Amino acid sequence: MGLLRPWGTPGPYLRVEGQFSKQFTISELDLLGGSGALGFRLLGPVGSLISEYAYTYQALDGRGYLADHRVFLGGSLLTGPFLWGFAYAAHFETYRWEALSDQSGVRQVLELDAGLLPGNGVRITAGYAGSWDAATKENLSYVEHGPILELVWARGPWTLGLRGGMGWRTYLAPDPAYHDITGQELTREDTRYAATTWIDVGLGAQWSVRGTVRLFRVDSNIPDLNATEWVFIGSVAWTGTVL
Repeated sequence: MGLLRPWGTPGPYLRVEGQFSKQFTISELDLLGGSGALGFRLLGPVGSLISEYAYTYQALDGRGYLADHRVFLGGSLLTGPFLWGFAYAAHFETYRWEALSDQSGVRQVLELDAGLLPGNGVRITAGYAGSWDAATKENLSYVEHGPILELVWARGPWTLGLRGGMGWRTYLAPDPAYHDITGQELTREDTRYAATTWIDVGLGAQWSVRGTVRLFRVDSNIPDLNATEWVFIGSVAWTGTVL
């Protein structure tokens, strides 16, 4: 990732990112992608506001897979020990593969949260998030909402975090791919759980290492769609400044 801030913070910025993922067993899932974002940040003594436009393009197995135009608006306000925040994003997604074209559409996400800063490097945040995915086909469109809780402790070079959330997702129409015992089409309803814990360690002014563990669980009214996923990530980062 590269970030350009011509006049520092606050002010306009340009961000460019690249991504490559190599699968060792299923090469058809090799991913290559890139994105660019142009934004502006306002920063005051007790608050901030960010607006941004971004474009992302991804390819799987060397074929164009997803194009995403995104607009984002977010901000925060500090009042005493409380930090109030909001974030809104609208994704205008186009799936390039014909088999997935029905999933193209507009996906909107809104999160509201309140954080408590009791001191000693501790931040406790609770919030509520909702999303609305308006896909081309109504049976692939859904509304989801649910609570979020995050706990972060930062002291010196160490940062430890834990974030958990759940969401109730309801699709907007029966899906012709799923039927009950009477043969009637089912409308999919999921309860989704997510938990992430991480630890960061700064190694001097520019280097840092991070370890992350993620758990994702789906409980659906369609048993075949129930799933549990664990993800373990280790990363090394170098951050530098070009004058």
